[in-house]
Amino acid sequence: MSAGGVARPVWARALPWPLSEMGEPVEALKTLFGEDLSIKQRGTAAVVYTPGTICHCLRCDHELETLLDHTPGFEEKNNLESTMRICSDCGDKRCAQGRNHQDLCDQDPFVKELKRELP
Repeated sequence: MSAGGVARPVWARALPWPLSEMGEPVEALKTLFGEDLSIKQRGTAAVVYTPGTICHCLRCDHELETLLDHTPGFEEKNNLESTMRICSDCGDKRCAQGRNHQDLCDQDPFVKELKRELP
């Protein structure tokens, strides 16, 4: 994962989300988390993220699912489990970083050296 931090989902709203209703919640979130929030559509939900790179590793998607499960008026399951996870560095679907962005990429020189030393 690139430097600069990972964006966290902090609030969600079932779509449609009229522009006239965005102001108050977004302003409150800016007070809590700063000005650089981003709003992205995930399935039929609008999700507000903290500043940083939005990650789709398994760990971050579980965090998003937990948020969506507690979002009033949001009934649909996004079925994030069926999403294929790929490493943001090497693009390999079997890389450990696809499951958790905090893990090292399997193509990292340190990880490669450890694998060579294993029997």
